[in-house]
Amino acid sequence: LASTYYRHAVAAIVVFDITNKQSLDNAKKWKSDVDQKVFLKNEDNIPVVLFANKWDLVEENPKAREVKDEELDEFCHDNNFIGWFSTSAKTSLNVKKGM
Repeated sequence: LASTYYRHAVAAIVVFDITNKQSLDNAKKWKSDVDQKVFLKNEDNIPVVLFANKWDLVEENPKAREVKDEELDEFCHDNNFIGWFSTSAKTSLNVKKGM
């Protein structure tokens, strides 16, 4: 099923829940899946950006945040994401900017 979604992709977005650190592990699995299945014409991996979603909850209550900037920077570096954005699907924060 995933190959149907990936077909002809030239970039990807992986989303995790900034209020749930465990969801970052799932993001790692999705990135690995993309890297194994999707390639550019020159056979390089497609660029993948990480969205730290539910930022609206962090703005309401900063203690809800479970992953720090430094951790996200390191995670992106270690897993070959091109970068990350704080996002909110609810308020549209940085959704267009991250694309």
